Amino acid sequence: MALATGPRNSTVKVIVEGFSKPVEVDVRAEVVMDLRVVPPAINVLPNVPVAGRVVIESVDKKPFRILSVDGVAPVCIGFDPAKDAARSSYLVRYDFTRVATTELPAWWLIETDRMNSPVLAVKLRCEASHIVPVVRMKEYNLNLGLIPTSSAKEFTFDLVDWVDPVASIQSMSDAFAAQLVAQDRQGKDLQIRFRVTPNTSVKGLFQCKLQMNTGDKVQQLWAYGMVKDSAPIIAPPAK
Repeated sequence: MALATGPRNSTVKVIVEGFSKPVEVDVRAEVVMDLRVVPPAINVLPNVPVAGRVVIESVDKKPFRILSVDGVAPVCIGFDPAKDAARSSYLVRYDFTRVATTELPAWWLIETDRMNSPVLAVKLRCEASHIVPVVRMKEYNLNLGLIPTSSAKEFTFDLVDWVDPVASIQSMSDAFAAQLVAQDRQGKDLQIRFRVTPNTSVKGLFQCKLQMNTGDKVQQLWAYGMVKDSAPIIAPPAK
């Protein structure tokens, strides 16, 4: 499952015997992996510099390292990676003041050494990069994690209460190819399996849009992750 982290809001209708109208209950939750970013999003406001800091921490309190931020060394406050041991929490600075609002990326991407959370993403909330929901889905932002160099990888996502089959999935970036693999009806929902294949020239952190066609609807999705060489397999010593 290509699941993105961050807060989720939903409304549950509860039917109580003896009452004519259902009671609506607002439910708030947070999707987290081994690591999380606080806050999980950065607001982009008119005439306000996009700069500040976030906390990147491990939920299980185990130490980890931040390897890069948008492909460069992170600016950690009160931490020197050359001298200090790994920590379970970091205060990291971001600064987009030299980037025009129209050129801002949709995501601020963070690479870590944690196997189950290799890529974290902080959403830059900007109208230009906002995805408009056309089809009801569980997730419009797909964390593809780590994709080995020169390899393809399969992922799934879910359409909620949806009848029409998906006709195609395509990448809106020349750096990637996306292909529909399978679709599985699960009650009223539809689970989609697709394959992403990066070009051989693609390496490092990436973000791109995908486009899904179903019935007469076209839905765009954000996808992000990292293309990286797989760790070499070390043979056991000869006996």
